[in-house]
Amino acid sequence: MIKIKCVIDDSFHFSLYHGDIDGKGMNKTNIIDLNQMYFSVPYIQKNSDLVSAFFQVIALKKNIKKMYIADISLAPLLLVIFQKIPNIQEVYLLEDKTISYECVEELINNKNITYVNCYNMRFFLLDRLNLIRNIKVDLRYQLKDHSPFMEVNQLGSYSDVFYKKKLYLTKEMVTQNKNEIDEFLYVNAKLKVIMIDYHNFSSFQTILKYLKKKGLQHLSIQIRQTKENENTIIQDIPKIKELLKQEGFEHVKIIYSEHYKQKNILKQLNLNILKTACIVIVIAIAIIFAIHFTTTQIDQKNYEKTQEKIRDIMSQYGTQVSTNAGVQTTPKEESKKTLEELKQINSDVFGIIQIPNTNIYYPLVQTTNNEYYLNHNIYKNKNQYGWIFMDYRNHKDSLDRNVILYGHDSGSSMFGTLKNILNESWRQNTDNHIITLNIENQIYQYQIFSVYTIPVTSDYLRIHFANDDDFMEFATVLQNRSLYQFPVTVNKTDSILTLSTCHNEERLVVHAKKI
Repeated sequence: MIKIKCVIDDSFHFSLYHGDIDGKGMNKTNIIDLNQMYFSVPYIQKNSDLVSAFFQVIALKKNIKKMYIADISLAPLLLVIFQKIPNIQEVYLLEDKTISYECVEELINNKNITYVNCYNMRFFLLDRLNLIRNIKVDLRYQLKDHSPFMEVNQLGSYSDVFYKKKLYLTKEMVTQNKNEIDEFLYVNAKLKVIMIDYHNFSSFQTILKYLKKKGLQHLSIQIRQTKENENTIIQDIPKIKELLKQEGFEHVKIIYSEHYKQKNILKQLNLNILKTACIVIVIAIAIIFAIHFTTTQIDQKNYEKTQEKIRDIMSQYGTQVSTNAGVQTTPKEESKKTLEELKQINSDVFGIIQIPNTNIYYPLVQTTNNEYYLNHNIYKNKNQYGWIFMDYRNHKDSLDRNVILYGHDSGSSMFGTLKNILNESWRQNTDNHIITLNIENQIYQYQIFSVYTIPVTSDYLRIHFANDDDFMEFATVLQNRSLYQFPVTVNKTDSILTLSTCHNEERLVVHAKKI
């Protein structure tokens, strides 16, 4: 009967046992004690689930991660037993024999194993393990032939050849150890970088043509500058670039020698500082643009939601237009309720503005300064579109001689469509010239008499006047600035409305007199 001995410390150790076991000490599970156990192979085969569960308990309790198998013939059976034990991640096959196909298949079936140490393995099985499971395999078998190529690249074992990621090549290796390099490239599965010491252009050209012949243009090429030939590579850089382009190598890096870098440290430092500064500037610009773009998108979505809510409320509002100039009319009961509902949203609301054939149909707000509503909406949420607001100096309960309203040019919202006034087709319809305000449930109408654009200035934002003559002089200046002639006469006893918004780099200003 074939018996297996298992010794447990910080790992599982399995080996064939050829001695006799005292039958008095064995129980039905074939176990003597928990540190040194003996199993018969038939018992394991018949009770595989039970044995697997037993080892799993021990592995979890002692946090065991490794398994050592002294006799390679035991490996297939034990790998089956340990398939369901996630703790075991490393397997060491100690016998100096080439492992079998059956053993490799069980390694593939075991989803927990990540590392295998064994004596030797056929190349196609090693490749199969790497392809299907990506298990790291260390082979102890040492290659007998040690050419300069093998020694320099420390290729002592088959697994060294298979897993090598970075290779060093010289012209002498390519010409004198070509067979070994060919075999290496046939076996290797992980190569990413080839390093070449640059001596002269001819040697470099020989190596590069060999690599192209082997179809290795996808690899990264590192060209190392040597102290003895540091000026040669600098002089040959144009030819090197041309050759690399011609042969199809794109992933190339020149590694300068320490001696060369020390000689050119100040020049390199300044260049690095300049590069870093440029990168920082580009990143900063990108971040600022991303933040601005994101903020704009968020503000736009929030604005659209706000517009929809306000539009629902405003749909109930109907402005009464008087046919008699200067007569204040009382809004309908529905309109009063609308204004009260708007005030519940924001106590700063005091009225509504409407201009025909524009999108300007908004509640009006006023606070204690002219900054807050530049970037806050009617819900007092921060938003770059802001809201239409009255100058804080104006008195909404007793309108001043010059009532001033501000709003952003936000495309189709706020005062964005105030620029419709610049269109001749809009001005031809005189009904468009009438601006209607509902101020605390009193209706006021204003007729446009001046429209102009002007560089940023505050001379049209006067609220108080010394007397009627002072006001008339002010109104005359505003009327003379107008880009168009309106059939409106402003008298010294009149009151006016001023709308101000941005227009390119200037201000678009509209003045209308109360009728």
